[in-house]
Amino acid sequence: MGATALSGSLFFAEGTTRGGFDEWLTLQNPGTSAITVSATYQMGPGQGAPVARAYSVGALQRRTVPVAMEVGRGKDVSVLLSSPAPFLAERPMYYGFSHSGLDFQGASCSIGSPAAQTEKYFAEGYTGQFFEQWLCLQNTSKADAEVAITYMTQERGALGAKTITIGAGRRVTVFVNDDAGPNLQVSTRVRVVKGTGVMSESSIYFDKTRWPMPCSKGAQSANNVPVPAGSLYGLCFSPYLVQDPSQGVVATSTVSSLIRGVAKYSGWIRTFGSEGEWGEMPAQARSAGMHIAGGCDIYTDLGRNASEVAALTAQAKARQVDMAVVGDEVLLGSALSEDQLISYINQVKAAGVPTGTSDSWDEWLSHPRLMAACDVILINVYPYWEGCSVETAVGRVADCYRQVKAAAGNKTVIIETGWPTGGDVKESAVPGAANAARFLSEFMWWANSSEVPYFYFEAYDELWKASREGACGRYWGLWDENARLKPEIAAVIKPR
Repeated sequence: MGATALSGSLFFAEGTTRGGFDEWLTLQNPGTSAITVSATYQMGPGQGAPVARAYSVGALQRRTVPVAMEVGRGKDVSVLLSSPAPFLAERPMYYGFSHSGLDFQGASCSIGSPAAQTEKYFAEGYTGQFFEQWLCLQNTSKADAEVAITYMTQERGALGAKTITIGAGRRVTVFVNDDAGPNLQVSTRVRVVKGTGVMSESSIYFDKTRWPMPCSKGAQSANNVPVPAGSLYGLCFSPYLVQDPSQGVVATSTVSSLIRGVAKYSGWIRTFGSEGEWGEMPAQARSAGMHIAGGCDIYTDLGRNASEVAALTAQAKARQVDMAVVGDEVLLGSALSEDQLISYINQVKAAGVPTGTSDSWDEWLSHPRLMAACDVILINVYPYWEGCSVETAVGRVADCYRQVKAAAGNKTVIIETGWPTGGDVKESAVPGAANAARFLSEFMWWANSSEVPYFYFEAYDELWKASREGACGRYWGLWDENARLKPEIAAVIKPR
């Protein structure tokens, strides 16, 4: 949008020279005499001291400044421009960058603000799947400033104000997806509560190749058609397709046949027990050319726990398993204390294979001691149970993964997730074969692009689970209870 007046000073809070960004300043002098425009570049925390430059702009001329040449690459940068004579400046920025399985491409051109403000409002904002929203805050004064950020959402109303400090002569970037939360239609108010004023800008990026664009009633979005996504990284496996596990064991030949069936499509298999038929599975998986994450079934029965842990420890010592998973959702179910669970983990861990446990993603964030005790972090993220629509489901998985990964540091975080092909609707989550295929396709695309390991839940339908989990319990498999690959899933996965 063009300017209706010139100014002696112009602020740009947004700007970056990180990889994939190409930032410029365009300076316009409509006057009849040459001018000098002074520039002060302010970097993000830890990115260096402000940089001062001066630019001559001839009468009735324009000058273009490549920002990366002035401050270097890899910087988040705000700019203050000033001149004794009125002038105009704009900030063109071109971008093409990828992360978390998303690709952002585009350009923007923004006009500078003539003054810092003590209050500014942004009506537009969105933190949904395939979108990123950022606030860029610039403090050009010689004293620290405190800013209160208030988010007003369509879904949850007003959120509590959050106060941050911006150092003197510094710039701060706020990721609204994390600060406000995911999947929100959000307006924002930025108010200075201490200091002389700041400059603020809101930036929104979206991946147009992944965002399901609106379509007319009765039409079908391209994203509703599963796209072949390749072979699976890993699968959760149980041999109880029809039989209730409390009613006895499954024949060795049956288990071996089921494992060979999934081995055509998946490189890893994850099991949930260490004794009985579970104890035979590592050798069967190895003979089928698979890696195995061996599990043990622990819960409230301490005697059975000891037996299961001992069996898994023996498998780990013999290198029959590539990874050991001690229990599943033990903390979520309040079956054991954190200390008890860590004790079991340490026992298996001493055998010398990567060891961890599996629990809900938010339980991990609440138990940093458990995270420290594990070699690998297995997080369960199920958008269906949270009532998410299939359109936003993979974005939800990515958000949860990002939060746990930030807490886990350099430790490997492995996702368990899935979508049922049948069952009851839960809020916006609609089960069904088409939605399950869509979720699987989009999840695999994101996980492969982001190099995120996972165990998809699950290999086969288990009919007996309907009595435990409700109607959806029997429909989580990629194969049905007769060990037949579901047609909608066959359109997504490929043999490895």
